[in-house]
Amino acid sequence: MFIEQEDYNEIKRTFPINAVELLVFDKDNNVLMFKRLNEPAKDQWWIPGGRVLNGESRKEAAKRLAKDECGITVFDFQQFETLEYSVKNNTDNYYQHIISTVYKIKTSGGEVEIDSQTSEYSWRSPSEWLKFIDDDFIKYLLIDFRKRTPASFLREGLRSQGVNGFIRPELYDVILRSLTVPCTDIILSNAKGEILLVKRKNEPAKNLWWVPGGRVLFGEKRIEAAERKLREECGLPECINFKEICNIDFIYTLSDKQIIHDISLLFEAEIITGNVILDEQSSDYSWRSASDWLNEDLHVFIRDIMKKKLYNGQIKELYN
Repeated sequence: MFIEQEDYNEIKRTFPINAVELLVFDKDNNVLMFKRLNEPAKDQWWIPGGRVLNGESRKEAAKRLAKDECGITVFDFQQFETLEYSVKNNTDNYYQHIISTVYKIKTSGGEVEIDSQTSEYSWRSPSEWLKFIDDDFIKYLLIDFRKRTPASFLREGLRSQGVNGFIRPELYDVILRSLTVPCTDIILSNAKGEILLVKRKNEPAKNLWWVPGGRVLFGEKRIEAAERKLREECGLPECINFKEICNIDFIYTLSDKQIIHDISLLFEAEIITGNVILDEQSSDYSWRSASDWLNEDLHVFIRDIMKKKLYNGQIKELYN
């Protein structure tokens, strides 16, 4: 769905954007960077990338961007890490909130076919690039690309720019039909090892048992979103031992043929104490063992959780 420029300008100020970016290495381990012509990060050296389109997986987006922005031939391609950062639009003096899945790509190097968003490109070693880079997100990728140390590069106080998460309904409809929605989901267990599921009232996954979760607000770290959703959705303020499991694409086709595309960071966490108090989005809840939950008619994603598939390397990147 085409987005009017006026709407997209408002979206960038109030809604986190799911993106894919490419850490491209040649055969000598030099890194490819572009000098950007457009905001954000105008006139800065940056890695290739762009937003994920509604209905395309992040891997599909990475392949599209490698071809469209770089014209490169990919022979080694792997997901590296998903990171959150803020980047400034200096022309209009505001920050964007980006949640980016970074892919490492190996190419033969050589000529690159740049598009209209780029003025020039260059291949340099990571240590050489550090002389030209000020942004902490890009520095992290250049320094720690082998370490995979979890990090967040969101600017403090960014949430106030997003008007506390409020988005007018007409604009949110544009977002749902055109973009991907950043979310968190939480596998919450109690002292008995039982797992909490809630029965959803609304689309997507209407009338299905699901783990608690919801969208990430502008300026909010994903761990903060997970903690907030357990408070708001379940009335559980005291949960501990949050651990990131994986990032997953969910593409839902609704009854009116509309496609909803969420990209969710899945956490596991434990409850200390407290009783579940549901909000208006859920009709029921239950604590059960994984084996008991498997007796229910569950979505394949929830079944994979109960079968521990997401913990032992059998991760699916896309559920639909």
